Amino acid sequence: MIPATVVCYAKFKHTIVHAITGKEHTYWDYKRVLMWDDDCNPYVFDNGERQLVLAGSFRNFDGLSETGSNEFVSLTPSGGWCIRYTSDKEGVWTEPIVGWGLQENGNVAALITDGDGTVSSVDSFAGEWTIYHPDSKTESE
Repeated sequence: MIPATVVCYAKFKHTIVHAITGKEHTYWDYKRVLMWDDDCNPYVFDNGERQLVLAGSFRNFDGLSETGSNEFVSLTPSGGWCIRYTSDKEGVWTEPIVGWGLQENGNVAALITDGDGTVSSVDSFAGEWTIYHPDSKTESE
């Protein structure tokens, strides 16, 4: 095994269906590559198994990324912020943002939830979206 001396992440793709709208939502999780085998296959730490495992052994493994770790290092409540989605299929709808997450890479992500309580970043929504606070004034008001 060869230690991973350069930061690299294994990407894992997740697709869920919103319980109310039926809308499909895709997002990615990232795990830092910790070791490489002699054939240059990446190994990550599996929290469930409590050991290093081949990243490709997960059925949702979706390749490698040099940047973009979305691991959260800090969370805070949303403070009433909302998101307005626009999609060709589902039209327009609004939902509350459940929180903000500071990611390891320095990005701040708006956090949303589905009807089952699964929390994910809004960045993975395929359509258009706008974040706003209900108390804010727009130029047309």
